[in-house]
Amino acid sequence: MPRDYKRKMASSSTKKKTKKPLSAWTGLVIGLTIGLAIAAFIYLRSDQQQPAPSAEKVRQTAQPVTQQQAPAPQREIPPLPKPRFDFYTILPELEVFIPQRDEKEGGNGSDHKNQPLPQVKVGDKGTYILQAGSFRQFGEADNLKASLALMGVESTIQTVTINNRDTWHRVRIGPFNGLNALNRIRKKLWRDNIDTMVLKIKP
Repeated sequence: MPRDYKRKMASSSTKKKTKKPLSAWTGLVIGLTIGLAIAAFIYLRSDQQQPAPSAEKVRQTAQPVTQQQAPAPQREIPPLPKPRFDFYTILPELEVFIPQRDEKEGGNGSDHKNQPLPQVKVGDKGTYILQAGSFRQFGEADNLKASLALMGVESTIQTVTINNRDTWHRVRIGPFNGLNALNRIRKKLWRDNIDTMVLKIKP
């Protein structure tokens, strides 16, 4: 019996010695797997431990951005000052004003009995018209037209818009191809205290 026991012990030890060791690749894979598992565990643990930002901090952080994006209030641009004289702005491009008297002599409604008729400075022949008045209200222009009709003078009303905002109603007489007819009407209106403006039509 002692011999049999020795044989079994010898055979078992021989079998243990004949086991093949693990290959190098297998050990490398196992090591990498363990390392990745440890790294993932540490990352998840640190992410869970980091506190989430409070709502107050988020609001304070977002508030300056909102203030920067808000548009600045725009200043209202004041309207351009109206020209001191509407005289030159109401003349159309196809007309030329003919100076005839000093501006200080008064306007329509002044007494012309003791004043001579201002002379028109005309250097060449052409077509002319008389402007008896220019009004913002159509009713005023229509009243002047009716007054001229009672005097036997035919006139028309021309409505124009300046700078797309100012509307003027002009009372005009003519056209005249000769200065004799023009001056005859001017004298008639002058005696009735109606000033006129002489305009030349460009060819």
